[in-house]
Amino acid sequence: MKPLVLANIRNGLVYPHDDTCYFQSCYGHQMKTGYCRIDSMPHRAIIHLLKGGTIKIVDATSNVKKLTDAQKFGVATWCLIFNRAIRAYGVEVCKWQTKHMREVIYHPKFRNKHKKLVKVIRKLISVYGYTKPAIIGDNVHLKCYQKVHFDDNSESIRDLIKCDWCNSFDTHVVGEFYAGDVMLCNDCGHEWQIVRSRRIYEINNGDY
Repeated sequence: MKPLVLANIRNGLVYPHDDTCYFQSCYGHQMKTGYCRIDSMPHRAIIHLLKGGTIKIVDATSNVKKLTDAQKFGVATWCLIFNRAIRAYGVEVCKWQTKHMREVIYHPKFRNKHKKLVKVIRKLISVYGYTKPAIIGDNVHLKCYQKVHFDDNSESIRDLIKCDWCNSFDTHVVGEFYAGDVMLCNDCGHEWQIVRSRRIYEINNGDY
């Protein structure tokens, strides 16, 4: 089964993807938020995991760190929620899992934050069944591009992904976004080079 690639809104939209997700770094900063929203992951991705597929979440940051806070805290906590839904309670989802993540999922004071999501996943389980827990590095992969110039800048992101010929946003990169790489429009077929002023700088890209 082909991996399902999800672009985390907004920075991830620059990179090739099949669908989108919405893990916010600000949620990852505070336990009281539950670390992720109930609508962070599309139902398509949940079904894909239940059927034994693999998902990959792509994000980017202007900083030099292997993962964004959205990936590190939000996605990891979401995996714990998924595993609670399939009743895989003792599974460690990543090496950086914290006791606070587990408390958000299982402690009586916090567990109701994600109760609705657990119910949704269990309804999907009643139809599709499930194969295994969600574990980062196994069936959930994270890709973080570092030191990008467009970090949370809608104008820069739009300039990168919009086709100048047909105004479509259905584009993807051919290569790894270094100087001389090419963007391809899936609608009209036009190609264009990423010029120096629009180059995306990357170093030590995180990959899990």
